[in-house]
Amino acid sequence: MINKFIDNLADDKKDHIVAGQIMASFITPVALISLLIAVIFCSQLTINETIKYMFYGATFVFVIGTLINAFKELIYDLVLGKGTPEWKDFLATEIPLLTSYLPYLLIFIITNN
Repeated sequence: MINKFIDNLADDKKDHIVAGQIMASFITPVALISLLIAVIFCSQLTINETIKYMFYGATFVFVIGTLINAFKELIYDLVLGKGTPEWKDFLATEIPLLTSYLPYLLIFIITNN
């Protein structure tokens, strides 16, 4: 069943999914680096502060990835005419980013309420 779904995806959508996953692969390393920087410069961190710093790092990558994605569809494809702007392409790239970012967002929301 999954093989049929993947086979039915257009090659262009597969490319966008891979691009989104490549960008998403930076979320956890950057979150950990932001935590490491916080640990170096702060003597004692509470668990909420730890989560907050990791959330900031993950948010940074998510925003940059979303901006790159939007730039590609709006500027490169639409304005410059070098491709075909499609909202499905945007979604195919954005979904891997969102699924990697969502756990950080949910944990941040839960621990800050």
